[in-house]
Amino acid sequence: MSARHPIISVTGSSGAGTTSVRNTFEQIFRREDVSAVYIEGDAFHALDRIAQRSQIARLVAEHRAAVMAQLLDGTERLLLSGPDATLTAAGIAAEAGIARNSIYRYVSSVDDLIEMVLERGFTDWSTAVTERVAEAPDPRTAILTYAEANERVNRLAWVLKDA
Repeated sequence: MSARHPIISVTGSSGAGTTSVRNTFEQIFRREDVSAVYIEGDAFHALDRIAQRSQIARLVAEHRAAVMAQLLDGTERLLLSGPDATLTAAGIAAEAGIARNSIYRYVSSVDDLIEMVLERGFTDWSTAVTERVAEAPDPRTAILTYAEANERVNRLAWVLKDA
């Protein structure tokens, strides 16, 4: 770029009036007898509209999954913290590190979160118990392994009993 060959850049999103601005420049250049070259910015998009929509959908799904995991982890930490746990939307949101009202974008109630934590916990517990018992070298060790694996579930059951 130089004083003799200036570069003028007009940017904006679709519908922002960039076409009107270009038309105005074309009229000025025609009146001033300036030979101009135009480069359409759409050619510089990394993704076409379909790919962009797909990318946005994937990122939104990843974000939702991450926030849901934060909510479930926060709820579980509160449940396991003892009988004085604050099982409210505000308490869970604070523990999960999100805004209180954001909870309701993911679940209908705190009870839904508790149920989801229990489902997740039971599935994890069941898988862990099955694997550990299968690895036990003898029946006595298998029984002891089973009993130890139940400790976490029992802790959670006691907390829920008092809730």
